[in-house]
Amino acid sequence: MKLNLLIMFLLFIFSNGFLLATEEKKKEAQAKLPQLLIQAEDLAKKVKKGYKGIIVDCRSSSEFRRGHIPGAVRVDVSNWVQLAHAKGGLTNPKVWAKEVGALGIDGSKEVIVYGGSITSSTRVWWTLKYVGVKNVLFLDGEWPRWKSLKLPTTAKGKAPTAATFKPKFQKDRVAHKEEILKSIKDSSCVMVDTRSKREHSLHIPGSVHLEWKDFLAKDGRFKSVKEIQALFKKHGVKKGKPLVPY
Repeated sequence: MKLNLLIMFLLFIFSNGFLLATEEKKKEAQAKLPQLLIQAEDLAKKVKKGYKGIIVDCRSSSEFRRGHIPGAVRVDVSNWVQLAHAKGGLTNPKVWAKEVGALGIDGSKEVIVYGGSITSSTRVWWTLKYVGVKNVLFLDGEWPRWKSLKLPTTAKGKAPTAATFKPKFQKDRVAHKEEILKSIKDSSCVMVDTRSKREHSLHIPGSVHLEWKDFLAKDGRFKSVKEIQALFKKHGVKKGKPLVPY
């Protein structure tokens, strides 16, 4: 469960459906596109009104204690990574029922994920979507932008009330070795290497190189749909085949 895969998966969903010709069709597609991101200003309004959803902080325990978004609960990202990498880790319902439920998530409420860097928070966002939490949003710009806008923070917090959660694994979000080997032969999937140029020196045959950092603006937020579309087009990533980033 690598960072690059998570970011690219998010970005492909975010831009998919906009590769249409007319403005009318573009507007129609945009209306149907699931919401994946939330801006800091919008979350601040929700918090001020007494937000009833779950805000998940993906930073370290020391960072969380120094200050966090009011009402946020902290997740131990390193623990989740270890659990996911264990044998059968991404198909163990007992493990993820416990981990997700411990955050107060039962699947009925909106969940908003943020961190100090995208390397941790995208893992959590992806995992929650994978285990079946439908309404999960990613805070665009995360903690750095929240702080830069001088939005409310607190050092106070309490342990979340555990909830009952039943995982429903979204297996189509994971590509297995057999599928990758098949794709190398018949190009049934579009393999996208989202690592750095140096790392790309060794890559899966036929992969398109598109580094994940290229999708972020200077302020840490994701670039516009139009800019993301242009990146995909430039690198030959087209709609129609399954995308497998790594």
